[in-house]
Amino acid sequence: MEAKNLEVDKKFLEEEMPVLKEKGNIPYIQKSLKAIQDRISLLSQRANDLNVEHLRGLVDGAVQVIKDPETFKTRSGNLKRTVLLAGVVGFFFAIFLAFFIEYIKNASKKTEA
Repeated sequence: MEAKNLEVDKKFLEEEMPVLKEKGNIPYIQKSLKAIQDRISLLSQRANDLNVEHLRGLVDGAVQVIKDPETFKTRSGNLKRTVLLAGVVGFFFAIFLAFFIEYIKNASKKTEA
C-alpha cells in the first residue's frame, strides 16, 4: 500500500513542479494571498459592524423612557424641611454611634476579665 501512495505523491509532484518552478508565479501567488487576506479582514470588520448594529438594536428596544427623571430642583421644594430632616437623622445616628462605642468598650472589658 505504501508503494501506491508514494506513486500517487510522485505523480502529484511531477505535475505540480513545473507550476511551482515558474518564477513569475510567486509574485502572483503573493499578490493573490494579500488580496485574500484583505478580503477576509474586510469581511470580518463588516461582520463585527453588523453584530454591533444588531446588539444595539436589541438594547435600544429594551429600554424605553416613559418620563424625564426628576432632578433635585424639581423635588426639593422646601429647603427648611430637608435641612431639619437631615439634622434629626444625624442626631439619631450620633446617639446610635455613642451607644455602639460604649457597647464595644464594655464587651472588651468582659473578655479581659
